[in-house]
Amino acid sequence: MQEMLRSAMITNFAPHVVAALKDGDRPVWLTPDDRWSADPREAEILNEEGHATVQLLEARSFAGPADFVRLVQHSQPTDA
Repeated sequence: MQEMLRSAMITNFAPHVVAALKDGDRPVWLTPDDRWSADPREAEILNEEGHATVQLLEARSFAGPADFVRLVQHSQPTDA
């Protein structure tokens, strides 16, 4: 019974990044040092749901009123 409860509490959380549209149309990503970067390779990859939520809330607190800030599922780039 305890094992069933424990497994029910575990959720799969795919890696995410915090992304924003600055000035309405310019995509940027939040970096580990809490700055916005136009380079998605600099984005902080968030692997835990709680940490992702905290980062999202913090990013929204220092984003401008016209910025659309959200969590986006991170996808590994593929080599062509």
